[in-house]
Parts: sequence; structure tokens; C-alpha cells
Amino acid sequence: MKTPCFIALFVSLVSFCGIPALAADRLMPADEVPLVPARDKIASFHLDLGSVGRLFLVEGEREGAIGHFDEIVLEVGHGRTTVLKTEGRRLIDAVVGSFTSPTAHDVVLVLDTGGAGGFVDLVLLGVVDGKVVVLHEEEAVKGGRAEFVDRTGDGRPDLLIHRLVEDMATNQVKQVTEVWTFTAGKVTALPGTE
Repeated sequence: MKTPCFIALFVSLVSFCGIPALAADRLMPADEVPLVPARDKIASFHLDLGSVGRLFLVEGEREGAIGHFDEIVLEVGHGRTTVLKTEGRRLIDAVVGSFTSPTAHDVVLVLDTGGAGGFVDLVLLGVVDGKVVVLHEEEAVKGGRAEFVDRTGDGRPDLLIHRLVEDMATNQVKQVTEVWTFTAGKVTALPGTE
């Protein structure tokens, strides 16, 4: 009989102190938690693009256990424009670099596809002629990750895409790295892999 009294006292204290109670349906397993707790349906992913605006991840309605129908949105003043719909994929990482110009804030979004095997999609967003556009996209990259590093020695960061590749004849798995550059307004792969 002491337990119901304790629960009533706890609920009263929570209400009195103004602490919001957590609803059971709002709790998510650890692997489903966003990069940081959401606030006003905007998760912590945000990137200031200067005069162009700011990029945000806007959380959409969840559909089932794995559906993350979010949007990457460009906010300029009080207006918002959708740049990319995640289409059920979940943002798990974002890599920022100055790929298109020394003053640019380009970003590679790493999106979990929700399937088995460690496959991700990599989406490169950049600013071209004052607009945020998808410059390059790699789908279903096994063990995929990206980074911006100068590999050509020209003083500008290149885009490195790392992936795992399996030799079906030997069942050996090795990591390969593709190097991409931005020249003449285009993302171009350098020949060969590392």
C-alpha cells in the first residue's frame, strides 16, 4: 500500500516543479536516438552558410520502428525550403569542409539506410550560384564514410570516400578510398583508388 502513495507523491512533485513527464511512447531505443535531443522538431544538425542561410534537420513523422522521414531544410530569414528529403533514411553523421571554395561550408550527410550490412548513403551538399544543391551522391556504400583532405597537393581539400569492398573469389574484405575533386563546377573522381 505504500507504493501507490509514493507514486502519487512523485507525480505531485513532478507537476509542482514543472518537470514534464515522459510518455512511454516518446522513449526510443539507444540506436534510434537522434544525434542530440530534438528541440521544436529541429534536431541539432545545423550549418550556418552565411548569407545563403542555415541548414537544419527537421524531424518528420515516424512511420514504424525504422522510418525517419525527415528533411534537410534551408532557412533564410523566416522562410524555409526543403533541400533534401531523407526518404526513410536516418542522419547519423555530417562532415563539413571547404570543398567547393576556400570560404565554402560544404557538407557530406551520412544517411543510414536501415538495412543490414552497414550500408550508408553519402550526400554532398554545396552552394552553387547562391543555391544549396546536391553536388554528388553515393548510394549503398558498405562501411562508408567521408572526409575532406588535400590529397592532390593543391592546397584545397578533396573529398575522400572510404568503402569496404569484398573480393567474392577469396572472401577477403579491404577498404578502398576514392578521391574526388571539385573543378570547373563539377565533382570529378580521380582515376584509381587508394
